[in-house]
Amino acid sequence: MRMRDDEGSVLVLGIGLSIVCVMIATVAINVATIWLARTSLNSVADGAALAGAQAIDSAAVYRDGLTGITHLSPSKARAKVRAYVAKPEVKSQVHGLKVRSVVVSGNSVQVTVSATPAMPFGYLWNNAPVIARSKARAINHVK
Repeated sequence: MRMRDDEGSVLVLGIGLSIVCVMIATVAINVATIWLARTSLNSVADGAALAGAQAIDSAAVYRDGLTGITHLSPSKARAKVRAYVAKPEVKSQVHGLKVRSVVVSGNSVQVTVSATPAMPFGYLWNNAPVIARSKARAINHVK
């Protein structure tokens, strides 16, 4: 009875395991990139909302005085949010940063921002870009 020749079978197994490990590492790096972009985007959204919350409607303050609720100027709030996001140190945090919406309601500002993170292995995913979104709200309480 003749034994089967097993030479090279470990090599095939090693190549297969290497390919699987590279695929897992690629997915892990892409997911980590999205997570880091989302974390940076949360920071940008918080800063933009705080900048917008500083846009006090000065005409209403002079007219009505400082009452319980300090109203914000929607146009000033939007301008402050856009000015904050346009700063080079803010724009450099995430790739493709966009302000989706700025909602001013009484004494609060809600900002929604999005970005398209630069994926190191994005060519392996489908053609649709990955979009990360974040929302933050700031309230101006004057006492």
